[in-house]
Amino acid sequence: MNTVKEINNISQIPNTFAENRATHFIAIIGGGPKGLYALERLAAQFQEFPTENNLEIHIFNKTPAFGSGEIYDPVQPDYLLINFCIGNINMWIDEEPPAVTFETLSLTEWLRRKTAGKVEISEKDYVPRGIVGEYLQDGFKRIVQNLPQNLSVKTIVGEVYDIDEIGSEFVLKLKKDGKIGSLRTKYQNIILTTGHTSRNQTETEKSYREFTKQFADTSFVPFVYPVENLQHIPAKSSVAIKGLGLTFVDTVLALTVGRGGKFERDSKGKIIKYVPSGNEPKVIYPFSRSGIPILPRGAFCGKPDFALRFFTKEKISEIRKHSSTPKLDFERDLWTLVEREMIFAYYRVLMENKDFTFNKTADFEDFVKDIQNFHAEYRTEKRFDLSKFFDPLKNSEYHLKSHKKFIENYIAEAIRQAKNGEDKSPWMAVVAVWREITPIFGEIYNFAGLTPASHKKFLEEYIGMLCRISFGPPIESMEKIPAIAEAGILSFEIGAEPQVFTGFEKGFFNIKSKQNGFECEVKHLIDARIPKNKIPQNASPLYKNLLEKGSIKTFSNGDFNVGCLEVSEEGFVKNAKGRSQKNFAAYGTPTEGITFDNDSLSRRRNNFASIWAENIRREISVK
Repeated sequence: MNTVKEINNISQIPNTFAENRATHFIAIIGGGPKGLYALERLAAQFQEFPTENNLEIHIFNKTPAFGSGEIYDPVQPDYLLINFCIGNINMWIDEEPPAVTFETLSLTEWLRRKTAGKVEISEKDYVPRGIVGEYLQDGFKRIVQNLPQNLSVKTIVGEVYDIDEIGSEFVLKLKKDGKIGSLRTKYQNIILTTGHTSRNQTETEKSYREFTKQFADTSFVPFVYPVENLQHIPAKSSVAIKGLGLTFVDTVLALTVGRGGKFERDSKGKIIKYVPSGNEPKVIYPFSRSGIPILPRGAFCGKPDFALRFFTKEKISEIRKHSSTPKLDFERDLWTLVEREMIFAYYRVLMENKDFTFNKTADFEDFVKDIQNFHAEYRTEKRFDLSKFFDPLKNSEYHLKSHKKFIENYIAEAIRQAKNGEDKSPWMAVVAVWREITPIFGEIYNFAGLTPASHKKFLEEYIGMLCRISFGPPIESMEKIPAIAEAGILSFEIGAEPQVFTGFEKGFFNIKSKQNGFECEVKHLIDARIPKNKIPQNASPLYKNLLEKGSIKTFSNGDFNVGCLEVSEEGFVKNAKGRSQKNFAAYGTPTEGITFDNDSLSRRRNNFASIWAENIRREISVK
């Protein structure tokens, strides 16, 4: 039985290569789920195809949370929930060669065993991210305890600062405890599986930092995670949160429930009110460019009860046949199909709820006639306006206080619709559409499948809007937001198109909405957004150093520089000259932009780990 060896000091990493030239060294940079999956496939390959060579795998991570990474670290608070049902999570992949351990439990199966039947576990449950982390770390241990002969694993806590190429091999520089040192080991293969990190601050954000240095009681938080970053914000202070997405929900909960606040519930478990602990901020003002918060999602796993009607692989093939270019234009070629799917989804559920007869297989033009007939019979039923669904504030007038009430009502209605589910709520049926389109769209999008101008517009204008409606927090998390607002701690008064100013005389951030004119002054500003994956803006010194020396390059689609890492279609990193490096790969977040939807827990989406592991096994087999 093999066990993992932990390395906690740079000097502890032996120069094994010098002692035994038959040893093949592999570095996995990033110890989260994607690093775990890369390890799992590598172990499976050499279990199925044994080698006489010794393989030593070094896994690097900034924290000791190997297998889970920081985002699913088991030590984080329980109020931070995953935003998809446990039935969708399985760290094991059903492909050949099989895993090195016979026990390949899904998260649902693992939880049922863990709770020993004392708690009813449903595939539609949501659980804390820390619980998912325990599951991943347990899987990591099972892999390293069942490694095939001649394989060993070492975990190394520290930040990989730089990578130097020496011929066809690599030497890593590690930053640990403020010190930077080169490791003596030479690696023959590397894979980058790092997750999201904070980005370099813009000039505006740098000015915020300079501003806060002048006032001891003022702060700017550029990156929320870990939520311990918010501990310095004192009770009874004034806070503004930039962003109304998933991270906004986590931030609000960290500043309230995370400080001892409680929720009173009725006999059915429904939240009645929030009871403050007294340690919360006095007031929290959330805001965003759109002014609209993310929608919650109901419980879903497995296959949906509906099939896509218009955004299908067959329809895409037909469009390609008539296209003058191999690349598609999102607005011209695809957006109409998305709209039709959403309109059909809305009316399909609405008509079924009313027992209205319609043709479920009709083309869209004929279905429009069914819609007209429906409204002729149900004259009081409002017509569905998709543009209003995406932007409920569009063409609306607000006086100073109405925005707050509108958003509170909007969240309450969104929660009600989510509880009804996508089979009963026309609203949630629309929400489900982009989730189902995403795998097909990813095949179109990947490796510059869109025209440059369309690619740019999609990332700047469409993806945020689509994610806002389709990939929100679970109902359980979102239900807490209205209760906190009702307690007077959370205030949705800032309208759309906000501007942030710094008041040097008083030490306040001044925030004012162009839309409704509301303005407020706060002592603490928090950026609750996940940075886009752009290498030049990445705060990680690793990517900056690699870019400067030409070991990597940013991906451009024509004249549009996406800013992410450029890799081949097999996941191999390309250098400044555009040459793929077969011994240097990337997987997951580092490839976001050239690929689409690299969910951190997905085993199948953009699965470069299997290709990478098989390539190493074949490389060693021929030596």
